[in-house]
Amino acid sequence: MKNINNFYLIPQLKLEGGLLKCRPIGSRYVKKVHFRQGELDGACGLYSVAMCLNILGVFDSDLINATDLSGLAREERKFVDVLNDYGLYRLGLTARQIVLILNKHFSSRVIASSHSNSGENEDSRSAFAQHIIDNIDNDLPTILMISYPNEEYGHWIVVVGYQFGEDNVINKFFCLDPGVASPKVCYWNGILNWSSKSNNHMYYTQDGAYKVLLDELITIDYAK
Repeated sequence: MKNINNFYLIPQLKLEGGLLKCRPIGSRYVKKVHFRQGELDGACGLYSVAMCLNILGVFDSDLINATDLSGLAREERKFVDVLNDYGLYRLGLTARQIVLILNKHFSSRVIASSHSNSGENEDSRSAFAQHIIDNIDNDLPTILMISYPNEEYGHWIVVVGYQFGEDNVINKFFCLDPGVASPKVCYWNGILNWSSKSNNHMYYTQDGAYKVLLDELITIDYAK
């Protein structure tokens, strides 16, 4: 975990020449990390999975667009096929589908799990946020489902860091949003203001400010 003043970020992220890249821990190679919807012909769930697997260094997500898969291992070919199939679903991916895809078709590399946020009280909201904090502390990006009040749809984003406020309580999460242009001067392109006092939070991108709910998160860890 890298500490930049009071910002805490997963250390795999790099800014080079105005481009956000990642170097997985223990790897010599630097590669693109942020994917925007429209680049991989899928939905936000697929892009969030691609970003996390790139950051963890267990799969080169550029291969999702590869036309020649003959050089890949059988598991990798199957994984690309499944991601491409699910990525084209009009309604996107649910947490259950993402976890199933990863644990069924990529189990030698990663293990995935999900947690729901009931939002019923301050303790449950704090426990949900603690899952994200623990992941960042362990250098694991977190896929997070946000939804909009009075809307039927949600949106997957990837949390890559957090920030402490003056009272030494975490009040912001830094995010990579597949629906927004790639960041050029920082490590994130979305900022989620968070407080356990309410289940409504403000989410900021260059496209605007939105009131959102935090619904589910997905942890992708290395297979033991």
